[in-house]
Amino acid sequence: MTRKRFLEIIRKMAKTRIVVLGDIILDKYIWGDVSRISQEAPIPVLAVARETVRLGGCANVADNLRSMGVTPLCLSVVGADHSAEVLKREFRRQSMSAAHFIQDIQRPTTVKTRVIARHQQVVRIDHEEMRDI
Repeated sequence: MTRKRFLEIIRKMAKTRIVVLGDIILDKYIWGDVSRISQEAPIPVLAVARETVRLGGCANVADNLRSMGVTPLCLSVVGADHSAEVLKREFRRQSMSAAHFIQDIQRPTTVKTRVIARHQQVVRIDHEEMRDI
């Protein structure tokens, strides 16, 4: 494909709306440094410097489409919890609509937390419901 053809396709995409259907995830990152080992167990102790969040799963796909000028309509299930509110806030921050989120009080919003020490991922913690919707 030529560069000209690629740019033509991208320009045409800017006039479309695309439904993004899938698992929505709040990606959370905890950044810090490790300078000692715990006395309770032989594990590193992280001194937290900052925390950040990003859109994950189908929300990341929707955000990538938005960056190409597409209007994404993200259809997914979230919980009735703080993490769902954070996702909605991030959608608003990116000028996307969260109007198509389906709220389920029986399940939590999926959150994947990555603990990073000096640019090295130490552990990932998943909060998610593994049963069918």
